[in-house]
Amino acid sequence: MTEAKKDTDEKESDNTIVYDYIKYQLRLLGTDILKLKKTFSSPLPNTSQSISFVELIGHKRYEEVFINSEWHKTFSKINEYIYKSLEKTIESLNKVKTNLSNSTGKRVADLGKNGWYCDVGNNQKDFFSFLLDTISKEKANTDERLTQYYSSNLTRIEENLIKLYPHREKFLNKGFSAHKKGDYIVSIPLLLMFTDGITFEKVDTSIYGSNKNSLRINKSYLDNLEIDELQRATLSAISNFTAINQKESSGQEAEINRNVILHGKNLTYGTEINSLKIISFANYVAGIFNGWPSEKYE
Repeated sequence: MTEAKKDTDEKESDNTIVYDYIKYQLRLLGTDILKLKKTFSSPLPNTSQSISFVELIGHKRYEEVFINSEWHKTFSKINEYIYKSLEKTIESLNKVKTNLSNSTGKRVADLGKNGWYCDVGNNQKDFFSFLLDTISKEKANTDERLTQYYSSNLTRIEENLIKLYPHREKFLNKGFSAHKKGDYIVSIPLLLMFTDGITFEKVDTSIYGSNKNSLRINKSYLDNLEIDELQRATLSAISNFTAINQKESSGQEAEINRNVILHGKNLTYGTEINSLKIISFANYVAGIFNGWPSEKYE
């Protein structure tokens, strides 16, 4: 074999080693090799006699051929660019998620202050569809949309609550039946008691109870959940004081405040919209206890 022929064979072998390593790295990155052809100043070699990466690492000329080559320097720059881009993308996504969580938490809490509570649905898609379909900048429009939403979903909600709490079926039947008959003076207390009962079952405390400036459910349940910030945002209507659980001493009692109703202080609470608000609360709490908002974040 002539020296020229030997040099040519060695160069082709070198190119094959380099190219095989690049292909391996690109497979890890999920990148198409064709997209990077233009990056290299010299044509890519024929790889019909390629070797495996394991063979490549053990190749006696690996360090000499690849580590010290211009191609390695070029590929290192590509690697660095890709990872920096990924870092920026992840950082941007985290900011978007934080902003989404903050705005979601505010929306849920604002609804609660007006006596309405979210239908969390079976997943996040259901939940956000609910928010988009029902929330309006105008409070009157939101009241109208939510009244329509809960009125048209009464049967589904009742059936779901019975499925989750079959031992409370007779109370649910009485409560929903009273609502459908327009007997809101009966439906409201029954569903307030239902929601208190399922909370005692879950965390052995009242959904309405508080110590000084904090609701008891925070310490006994919510603070211990391993959930992400978006999930926690959906809980803001039970982690904060809202229309239904505001302290009597606050001077901000709403028509659906549990204490003023059950303590016999409010004699005008029996309206359709107030009954629907209580139904929305029962559905919201049951949805949290049994659905994705409280499931462990993986």
